[in-house]
Amino acid sequence: MSIYIEPKEKWEKTTENNGIKTTKTVGKVENGYVIVKTISGERGDPKEYFSESTAFISKDNPLEQMDVEAGVKDLVDKF
Repeated sequence: MSIYIEPKEKWEKTTENNGIKTTKTVGKVENGYVIVKTISGERGDPKEYFSESTAFISKDNPLEQMDVEAGVKDLVDKF
C-alpha cells in the first residue's frame, strides 16, 4: 500500500553506520506529524540489499527537538 501526503513542512535526518543508512523523515500535517523511519543497506552473506520502512503519527516533531539539543551542545562546545 502506498499513500502520499503533501506536508506543510518537512524535515529529514540521515545517518549511516557500517553501510546501513537510517533516514527519519517528519512531515507536518493538520493535526501533528507523520514520521517515517527507513533503514536500508546490505546485510547477510552473501550481501543482499534490504529496505524497511515504518510510519508513526505524533503530536510532537522529534527532529525539531533533536535540532534544539544539537544547537545547545554546539554552543556549549564552543565555550
